[in-house]
Amino acid sequence: MWHTRRYRRPRHALALPGSILLISLAACAMPDERLGYSEYSDGTLRHNLAAEPAETGDAARSALEQMGMDDIAVDVTEEDAMLAARTGDDDRIAIDIRGIRPGITRIEIRTGVLGDRGLSQRILEKTEQALLQRRAQGQQP
Repeated sequence: MWHTRRYRRPRHALALPGSILLISLAACAMPDERLGYSEYSDGTLRHNLAAEPAETGDAARSALEQMGMDDIAVDVTEEDAMLAARTGDDDRIAIDIRGIRPGITRIEIRTGVLGDRGLSQRILEKTEQALLQRRAQGQQP
């Protein structure tokens, strides 16, 4: 009677592909913490700024006021900030600001129920302008 041997893969054969997968996943998880990272998904605009959370919260409030938004509510701490407002069409604006690491802050802007990319982008641009103006004023003698 003939006996056939079944080929069995050595246990260490999966170790290399598994470790490569883990390293590549770890590398992919960190880009969202870099300065200048920006994305729009699920109706929310996310962007990283070179600023502290409290400074960014004040700039976002200034941007909303400049744009004529209604019912602006602000809650700012050293680590984070939350802002809420209403557009002229009574759409809700929610801004969430969190410090990622010292000197880098993530701002998340959602407008309306489904999101409005154009309005979110304009709020971000006005916030960045307000940050630059505050820094320029702070540097003048």
